[in-house]
This record gives sequence, structure tokens and C-alpha cells, in this order.
Amino acid sequence: MIKTGIAFPYNVLMELDEVIRKLGIPNRSKAVVEATMKYIADNVWVYEDGMVVGALSIIYDDSRKNIQEKLLEIKNMYSHSINAAINLSLDDDKSIDVWIVKGPVKIVKRLIESLERINGVYTLRSMITHKPSKNT
Repeated sequence: MIKTGIAFPYNVLMELDEVIRKLGIPNRSKAVVEATMKYIADNVWVYEDGMVVGALSIIYDDSRKNIQEKLLEIKNMYSHSINAAINLSLDDDKSIDVWIVKGPVKIVKRLIESLERINGVYTLRSMITHKPSKNT
């Protein structure tokens, strides 16, 4: 083990302590190690080559002018990498889209970057991993 020090904003540390308490995690170190491992697993695909598969979850302001058109434009532009899409209205002005994607890393990265540039997107989460090879 290597000890290190991490600076947290007060409110973030208080929220972390609350989650740790509710989940029954024994200490901050264990929580930070688990979070770091998840962060690495969630992002390792970004700097590697090859094919990836996964899901994009997009929560957005449905009342924002032209947001549906922008999402449709991106969906059409990347249709070769989007294998399925689901839309659900959350309330009067919020919706969620879930897109199932498969394609080369650089294409999926560009797709995500184009979604990040849309004003009115509240949350964009990706669950992407390398496409398993036939041998695994």
C-alpha cells in the first residue's frame, strides 16, 4: 500500500461520508479506492484502439429549443454506430435517451463529444467497454 493525501471540497467530503455510512463501507480509503478503480474501468477504453460496445444515457431538457432536432441529427450522423435507441419522457420538460453503441473507439469518442456540446443536456453517462474478441 502507498499512502497519499487528497484534498476534497468540504461539501463533497460530507456527501462522501454520508454515502459511505449508508452503504456500510468501513472507511474513506476503501471508498476512494473502489471509486478510483471504477473510474479507471469506465475510462480505460478512451485512450486505446479497437472496437467498443456499450450504452449512452442522455438526460436532457425537452423544452429547450431544437434539442430534439440536434439529437436526431447526431443520431443520423452516427447511425452506423448506434444499434438501438430508447426514449422516455421523465416529466413535462425532461427526457432520457439510451443509445446502444458499437464501433471504433475514435468514432464513439466523437459521438460522445458531439452530445456533450448540446446545450440542454443535463447528464451524459457512458458505459463503454472494449468489444470482446471471439477468443474471450
